[in-house]
Amino acid sequence: NQPTRAAWLIRSRTLVERATYGASKITKPISAKVTLLNSTSLSALLAAALRGVSRGAGMEVKYAVARGKVGPRLSLPPSDRFKSIRKYPRMAIQWFPGHMHLTRKAITERIKDIDVVIEVLDARLPGSSANPLLAEITGHKPTLKVLNKQDVADADRTVLWVDWYNAQSDTRALPLDASDPAPTRKLIDACHLLSPNRGGMAKPMRVLICGVPNVGKSTLINTLSNKRQAKTGDEAGITKLEQRITLADDFYLWDTPGMLWPRIVVPESGYNLAASGAVGRNAYDEELVALELLRRLQKNYAPLLEARYKLGLPAGAVAEMHDEELLEAIGRKRGAMLGGGKVNLQKTAEIVMTDFRTAILGRITLETPTEFEAWRAAGLAEDAKRQAKKDARAKSKGKGSGVRETAPDSEEE
Repeated sequence: NQPTRAAWLIRSRTLVERATYGASKITKPISAKVTLLNSTSLSALLAAALRGVSRGAGMEVKYAVARGKVGPRLSLPPSDRFKSIRKYPRMAIQWFPGHMHLTRKAITERIKDIDVVIEVLDARLPGSSANPLLAEITGHKPTLKVLNKQDVADADRTVLWVDWYNAQSDTRALPLDASDPAPTRKLIDACHLLSPNRGGMAKPMRVLICGVPNVGKSTLINTLSNKRQAKTGDEAGITKLEQRITLADDFYLWDTPGMLWPRIVVPESGYNLAASGAVGRNAYDEELVALELLRRLQKNYAPLLEARYKLGLPAGAVAEMHDEELLEAIGRKRGAMLGGGKVNLQKTAEIVMTDFRTAILGRITLETPTEFEAWRAAGLAEDAKRQAKKDARAKSKGKGSGVRETAPDSEEE
């Protein structure tokens, strides 16, 4: 439950560091003419500048010395807002607790007797919720990708993802949601298309259903079996045991606990998984995840943010705000306040993520196939660089160990 290093760096900033950090994101490089200052005017000028920075607005600070004629002035020209790269390190989101290791071993044993693998994906993040470890374990087995929660995902983007998965070998994609009137028949038919030689009492269809935590797999299973066989909840890690479910006389379904993978090399996937609730709450900082979520929503779903939070801003203003400024504005509007007029950013982050998870914001998909492929390529390239550096350090350490090799034919004197 220790806070991440990124969160610690943010919370430990001094006032001057916060002011510098804020100014670097809301103003262009300062160009100003400053006349002679005495100690009194300098102190007052600095205090006014810091107050301007803390408000999070574009600054124009002018200070006139009360004594005598107007004294020194510092003018910061207005600038267009831009989303700068943050100065704190990006958070690495990883979560692979012990029960997931046991799930991996159970799947490895069970896959030998399985005909079709059903992987339940979150239709709001169909790429990020696909488990690369599962693909490695199942190997050549035919796979049905079920895009669950499609009723709260962007319909146009769901079509793109279905086409993207259907283009892959031995793979079919099926959009589904808990309100579907006949999900069982759809799943059974799709599995028979992938494995046409299985069926009947002599050769019953044996299916393994998997997915990342909190993807709606347990709810889907309860719908398929018409009774509550799997425990559900809006958090990761509810299902802990493997169980067999009979959907038809010749159709057996093995349910497994939600499983991630040991190392998430695509940072964007880590943020998306955390925003959806697939990652345990002790593995990430809510404020940083909410900021990343807002940035994605500003890019593609700004009207939904405006409609939900009613910030009273001009049309298009939400899309142009800095993500931190937007989070603070939402907190003020929703009454998430601390003493002294400060916004409770932790509470506001929870509000934003809850609104996304419960679909109160509207139908949203955080990624497209093109975006995800670009993220994955960049993540794999960065991971390869990291591994190369690690290997180089190990090799250098081995050379510098001071161990002297003896020639094969040398003789002791």
